Amino acid sequence: MERLYENIMQHIGDPYNVLYLLLFSLWAVFSMFLVTFARNKLKLKTNNSRKIFHIIIFTTAWYTQTFFGFFYVLLYAAPVIIVIGIAVTLGPKSDFYNALCRDTTIKRSKLTVFIPLTMTALGGICNNIFFFTFAPTAYLIAGWGDAMGEIIGANYGRYEYRNPFHKAQKRTIEGSIAVYIGSFIACLIGLIFLNEIACARSVYMSLATAFVIMVVEALATSETDNFFIQIAAGGMLSAMVGM
Repeated sequence: MERLYENIMQHIGDPYNVLYLLLFSLWAVFSMFLVTFARNKLKLKTNNSRKIFHIIIFTTAWYTQTFFGFFYVLLYAAPVIIVIGIAVTLGPKSDFYNALCRDTTIKRSKLTVFIPLTMTALGGICNNIFFFTFAPTAYLIAGWGDAMGEIIGANYGRYEYRNPFHKAQKRTIEGSIAVYIGSFIACLIGLIFLNEIACARSVYMSLATAFVIMVVEALATSETDNFFIQIAAGGMLSAMVGM
């Protein structure tokens, strides 16, 4: 908590913050148009277009905090929340909203956008409070692991199983394997750029963390997994460092 507070106070008075906010806003708008283009012009399924945005958001958050600090993730989050908020307010009239709203859950419900956004923010805040060192790596794991799972599972999944706690939601073995692979790659990259853990140790930490994330993703709901994946990743990495 102390490191989080110090990081915010260190950068909050930077006169260039207005410029950074403008750049982040432009990036958020560009991401919006990219995802909308992918769905409308390239005819991607919503499951794919929403996960493109998912990957962009989490990867940008990882890069920003790793190289600049948590304060700038907050600056980035502001325009992202505004862009998504406008889309949710407009509802199906917005092409961007249609590119984000999960078709396979509550029909055209704004909750399928709002709840994951809220869970993502809560997961990021809690991770930075309790597992500050590994919060950026957790962003990357949540971004890549979850996205690969849905993209592979929705498009190529054949062997289905039901979430034992939420039987209305299905998962696929292919999707869960993709979650594991995506989480492993993301975790390894995050730990390497963290530059605090030996390479060999980073590999086995990534293998173990990816397995935990695969299980967590399989048990969580589609609306809450962004929270639980981040917390599980940060907690698992912190625990292994302490071993």
